Formats: sequence, structure tokens, C-alpha cells
Amino acid sequence: MNDFLGKMKTLVDQGVDASQKALSKAGSKIQELGDKGITKIELTRLESQSKKCFERLGLIVYDNLACKQKASVGVKNAEIASVIAEIEHLKAEMERRSQNVS
Repeated sequence: MNDFLGKMKTLVDQGVDASQKALSKAGSKIQELGDKGITKIELTRLESQSKKCFERLGLIVYDNLACKQKASVGVKNAEIASVIAEIEHLKAEMERRSQNVS
């Protein structure tokens, strides 16, 4: 009888151990998927900000060329340089975060 109880205890202990390992793996997988989801949401937000910057850049260029009758515009224009710097920053941030999604 003792031998039977010993075997049962061993089997139950192995089952509990396997369950704990499985739950631990599932928990970390759920956390990983949650982190990836958050990163994808952040990427969408950064892309939206980037599009707004491009729109603002287009409006500045249009204003300078069409409304103010300037012959040309470039990065020497402080307003344009600022928007381009912001676009570059957003681009770098998107590249950094997209590495975390893969």
C-alpha cells in the first residue's frame, strides 16, 4: 500500500509541477502578446503624428510659395527645419519601436 501511495504522490507532484510550468509559460506569452499590442498601438499613434507633420510641412511650403510668393523654400527656413526635425525624430522612434514588435 505504501508503494502505491508513493507512486500516486509522485504522479500528483509531477502533474502539479507540469501545470505550474505550463501556467508560467502561458502567463509570459500573454504578457508578450500584450506588450506587442501596446507597441502596435504606439506605432499607430506615431504614424498619425508623422502624417500630421507632413501635412503641416506641406501647408508651410504652400504658404511660402503661393501666398508669400517666395521663389523657393528650404531647410534654412526655421519653421520648415523644425517640422523636418520632428519628422526625423518620429521616424527614428517608429523604427526603434517596430524592432520590438518582430
